[in-house]
Amino acid sequence: MAATSSIAKTFLSNTSAEKDDIVSKLNELTRKIDKMKLNIFDVTRNKHVEFLPQLATAEKLSSQVQNLKEEMLAVRNNIDTDIKAQLNQSSSEFQSLSSQLQETTVTLTVLEKMLMLDKYLVASDIAFRNQEYVKVTESLIDIQELLSKPVHAREDEILILKAVQMETKILKEKLVFDLNDTWRQHILWDTQDSKSNEKIVNKLKFAVSDKNQDVLCEMIRAMWKMGTLKAKLIQLGDNLLKYMIKPIITKAASLSQQTAEYPCLSVTIDSTNEDIATPESALVKIESILHYLNTNLLGITLSKSEDENESDLTLMEHFGHVNADEILNVIVQECLLHSIPSNNKDLEKFDEVVGLVRQFQDKLLAMSFIKENNRILKNFIENVNVLFANKKCQEILEDARNLMKSEIHHTVIISNDKPLGDIATATDTDAPSAKKARKLEMLANETQLSDNTFRLPTCHVSESVMKLVALAYETLSEAVSSSDPCAVKLFYAVRNMFELFCCVFPTFHKRRLATLPQLTAIHHNNCMYIAHHLMLLGPQFSRQLPSPLQDGAGTFVDLIQKVRSIGTGALMQQMATQRDDLLDCLSAASGFVSVSEEGNHFSAERSIKQVLYKLNHLKTVWEDILPPHIYSKAMGTLVNCVIVEIVNSITSLEDISAEDASHLHHLLCMFDEKAGPLFCTKFTEDSTNEAHMKVELQRNIPKWMKFKELIFVLNANLQEITDRWADGKGVLAHEFSTGEVKQLIRALFQNTDRRAAVLAKIR
Repeated sequence: MAATSSIAKTFLSNTSAEKDDIVSKLNELTRKIDKMKLNIFDVTRNKHVEFLPQLATAEKLSSQVQNLKEEMLAVRNNIDTDIKAQLNQSSSEFQSLSSQLQETTVTLTVLEKMLMLDKYLVASDIAFRNQEYVKVTESLIDIQELLSKPVHAREDEILILKAVQMETKILKEKLVFDLNDTWRQHILWDTQDSKSNEKIVNKLKFAVSDKNQDVLCEMIRAMWKMGTLKAKLIQLGDNLLKYMIKPIITKAASLSQQTAEYPCLSVTIDSTNEDIATPESALVKIESILHYLNTNLLGITLSKSEDENESDLTLMEHFGHVNADEILNVIVQECLLHSIPSNNKDLEKFDEVVGLVRQFQDKLLAMSFIKENNRILKNFIENVNVLFANKKCQEILEDARNLMKSEIHHTVIISNDKPLGDIATATDTDAPSAKKARKLEMLANETQLSDNTFRLPTCHVSESVMKLVALAYETLSEAVSSSDPCAVKLFYAVRNMFELFCCVFPTFHKRRLATLPQLTAIHHNNCMYIAHHLMLLGPQFSRQLPSPLQDGAGTFVDLIQKVRSIGTGALMQQMATQRDDLLDCLSAASGFVSVSEEGNHFSAERSIKQVLYKLNHLKTVWEDILPPHIYSKAMGTLVNCVIVEIVNSITSLEDISAEDASHLHHLLCMFDEKAGPLFCTKFTEDSTNEAHMKVELQRNIPKWMKFKELIFVLNANLQEITDRWADGKGVLAHEFSTGEVKQLIRALFQNTDRRAAVLAKIR
């Protein structure tokens, strides 16, 4: 027991000595660190706040911090190896030592961070003076990284760090300004206002020589590291499009290069030239521009690739990444698409242009302007046939729209010798449209069908509509000889063309169709003409078109009723307008009351003459336009409306004197005499034959016989009326009701026994 007690005393004595030694070392380190804090604060404040030169002092402090760091590491190792094992016996004392060590370590870390910030700021300042912009950028990035990782919980309260942050911000803004200024000094645009002169010269100059080539590379790489390069490249690409590429395409501008003092690329634009450049010329010039840029600016390497199988990242690759899609879309949309032909014959020669586009794409790949996955030019190359069909369809619809908006009063006649009209406009008899025309003539003259099966009635149709139908035949003829996808598109282009007619024609000509009867008649014929051909188009072409057009989809019959209704609707609306005008003229007769009086007779006679004048005017504008049977029905409908109004007005009169009856008889006979010639046209056989006129009047005017009977009654006596009634079996009984006849007798004759007897027989 005595021996054990002795060993314990010896151990505790040794432990106490070691603890005292560590405490003394920690106190010494704390004193040195406090002194170091004051020195570092003074140096940092003088350099970055008061801007005093302190380079030697800073280097000395850095060395002192490094020595303190080594002493701190030795103390930590001593605590970890020798002292830690005894914590169980005197934990409170050693916990205090560890806390003191940790606090001292954090303080030292903050001091080390401040010294590193000072080091980076000094390095960036030296690099700035030497125009080593990449080093400046890297130092700023390191500073930002250090500042973003706090090492002390209350680091934001350290005033000197705020001063360093402000210094860093100012340095960054200065760097950005210098980089932008350097960019402007080396990349120069000299452009002219398009309104100032007919000859415009836009120049792109690179003020780069062997002396400042390094500065240019430093500027580019620094911008790339800072993230400001993309905006500059986008601006460069926009200027390139605006001042060089678009003028080359749309104005066929000339391109030239000069190498006098500095490399210079210029584009000369003739503002009076409206020609679009050919793809061959445009692609060569654009490739020259990109090659020039790659040689003088965009060939700079931004970063080295760590993988041997991958190439280095160049400025051209970055430029292409932000601008390639827009530039290629302009080339395709404004140059290549315009060069696609609109017929199959020229499409075969277009393979040369496709080859040039493929070569152009390979050159862009070699320059790293585009990558393999860029499909803008590839899609154009692979879809030439589809693009051809789309362009063809667009041109068809544009041509059709222009025809629909053209004048419709220029007409041609459809006659018996041309039962389908002039659908073949080409003079070449071997043209597809001519072949189709002959085929239609054969269909029209098939012996097993009626001679009139495929005949249109004699009428006038617009030249524009005839050209529209001819365009449909030519398009379908071309569809038959085209590839399947193209054929389907062309077929539906024809369908869209006629659907467009249903929308555009009535809308564009709406006012004229409502006010001009002649144009309404022409429009009616146009619609009937189109509907007739819509019935014939499907059977002629559907079997030669690809599936599913062969299987029933290749038809136009669903459009027939729609087109017809447009024509008949316009004609019916015009007839309603004319009917209202005619009835308005008749209203001036005031119901034919007391027409024996001079004023009333004049008004009644004038209203009848006005009606006849309007009807004759309609005959003049309609008889040469409408088919004979349509004209007769239209004229008969209008005359019938007039007759019904006249008959109703006269039969409703309560008193008709003998003089009134005589005047009414005269007025109605005048109308009767003038109505017959309304139905005699130059297309009607035996138009001067009186018997023919009577037949036409009775056929087309439902109330004509009633009108004739009214004329008879106005000039007949009671016996003649009784005989005409014939106990309800005569002609008069067929046209007039019992009440109407009795009303006329009471109005025409005085109340006598004879009149009463006649009225008794009318039942």
